[in-house]
Amino acid sequence: MSLMYLLGLPRNGANVWGYGAIIDYERDGSVVYTNGRTGPGRPLHTWQSSADNQGRGPFMPTLRRGLSYSLHGDADYEPVNSLALALTFYDAQGHVAADNLYEGLDATFTVPDDARRYTIELVSLNNTHFVFRSLLLGQTTDLAGGQLLLGEDGQSVQYLRAGQLALNCLVLCGSRELVTALPVQLARQTDYWWVNAGTRINPHALAEFVNQRRAEGPLRIVAAGPDTSAIAKLLTPPIN
Repeated sequence: MSLMYLLGLPRNGANVWGYGAIIDYERDGSVVYTNGRTGPGRPLHTWQSSADNQGRGPFMPTLRRGLSYSLHGDADYEPVNSLALALTFYDAQGHVAADNLYEGLDATFTVPDDARRYTIELVSLNNTHFVFRSLLLGQTTDLAGGQLLLGEDGQSVQYLRAGQLALNCLVLCGSRELVTALPVQLARQTDYWWVNAGTRINPHALAEFVNQRRAEGPLRIVAAGPDTSAIAKLLTPPIN
C-alpha cells in the first residue's frame, strides 16, 4: 500500500519566520499568517528529510530516485502569486543535485538519481497574508484527481479521489504530526480520523461519524495508527 504525506506548519510558531508576524491557529488545523515584512525570497518554513545542525526535524519521507512525485497545496494568499515552493535535492557529499522554485503551491518533479536528501521551503514572494490548510506530498499517480478537505473540528481530514471505487473508507490514524503518513485507499472518499486521547476516553463522536458515513453507502474501516485495531473491530459490524 502506498503512502501520501500531509505536511503541516508548527502550532507553536517554531521554525516559522516570525519577525513582524501575527500567527493564528484555527480549530480545523489551518494556520493564518499575516506579515508585511517578508521580502521576496524569504523562506517562511522548511520541511527537511534529515536533521538540521541542531538535530531538529520534522523529517520527511525517503523518496525513491527516478520516480515522479507531486506536491499539492491548499491555501489562500495575498497578493496573488505571492507564495512559492522551493525544492532542493542534495547528493551524498552535500552538494546541490537539483533545485527548483515553483510559483504557487503545486509542483510535479522527478527525484534525481544522485539525490540523498532534500528540503521543501515555503517561500514568500512579497506575501503579506495567507491561510495555510494543507500540503500533500505523494507519488504523482496517487495524487492525480485528488482533493484534501479539513474537518471543521480538526479531528479528521477527507480525501476525495475521482475515478475510484464508489466506496467510503475510514482510516483510523494516530495523532496528527507535522509530517503525517496517510495510507492511500482505492476509494472515492476516504476520511482519516486522528485517534487521540479524547477519542479513546469518549468514542461517541467517532461512532456518530461512522453512522453518518454508513448512511451514505458501503464503508470500509482500516486500522492504520498505533493501537487502533481494537477500535476498528468495535466499529465493524459482525458478518452474519
